[in-house]
Amino acid sequence: DAQVLAGLYEGTTAEPARKAFRKHGYAPVRKYLEAEGDVIRAYGERVVVELAAALRARRDEDESGDGELEGSGPLELGAVLVFGHAVFSAGVAHMVAASLHLPASS
Repeated sequence: DAQVLAGLYEGTTAEPARKAFRKHGYAPVRKYLEAEGDVIRAYGERVVVELAAALRARRDEDESGDGELEGSGPLELGAVLVFGHAVFSAGVAHMVAASLHLPASS
């Protein structure tokens, strides 16, 4: 069962994201966060909100009727997530890690 998140692609084609990529290319996400933090955060937040909504919808559609994803512990979402773009996927990973309060070294 696949769910396409529109923000994954649309966010990378927005002019602020395109401008940042033209300026920095495939630099580490740390450089983007330092120089283009608002762009990366806006993109990451959009994708995280879409991701949460998709997971919530999946939970609500659960066939068991109990509204719980199998293995729904804090880090067991019962889903495989695949992101596409090198810089922006790292930005999303950073936002997810920050929302889980993971240390920067993780």
